[in-house]
Amino acid sequence: QETAEAMEVKYKDEIARLQEKLEILSDREEEFRGAFFGAKVGQAQADPVTERYLRVNQAFCEFVGYTEAELLQKTIPEITYQEDVEFHRDIHRRLSVGEKDSIGVEKRYIHKSGKIVWGYISITMLFYPDGTPRLSTAVIQDITGRKAMEESLRQSEEKFYKAFHSSPDVIVIASLSDGKVVEVNDRMRELSGYSAEDNIGRTTDNLLLWENPADRQRYVELIDR
Repeated sequence: QETAEAMEVKYKDEIARLQEKLEILSDREEEFRGAFFGAKVGQAQADPVTERYLRVNQAFCEFVGYTEAELLQKTIPEITYQEDVEFHRDIHRRLSVGEKDSIGVEKRYIHKSGKIVWGYISITMLFYPDGTPRLSTAVIQDITGRKAMEESLRQSEEKFYKAFHSSPDVIVIASLSDGKVVEVNDRMRELSGYSAEDNIGRTTDNLLLWENPADRQRYVELIDR
């Protein structure tokens, strides 16, 4: 049998080992907190069952316009654009059953001011030892500006398309290098009698768009100067 003195030494050694482990865990927690809260991109963690936010950093707070205290009283659906709520839940479902380790998607949030903001989110799920989902964690990059530019470009292209095809004048878009047609408007199709498919791929010479074929070469040389 162990003496009381030997048992005391054994317990002290065990306590010392536990204290060392706690110190390591504490250091790692500090490193994690520094990386999480100091990140320049949004980060958030939520309960996968209740969908309530458990931890958020300042970048995410600024992205959606709420304070940390306000966000910790909210759930993911409460600040998610309504049409994206089920989409987000489906992502959580796929992660919860292990279909994917992580999923990256574009998603809309409702800013505190009421405006829509866009984020590219990369979501992962952490599990308990028994495989039960424990924590949903997401990194959120603000892409609102990019989405606004894409929408502006889409609207510009739509306006161009309408003006291009409704013009009473013949408009042909062709390659400078070989004169191959890449697009024609409705007026050109009407006058040529060719469908869009028949026009595209032919050359401006084939379509007799130049009275003198040499004029096209002189035009190209002027453009290239």
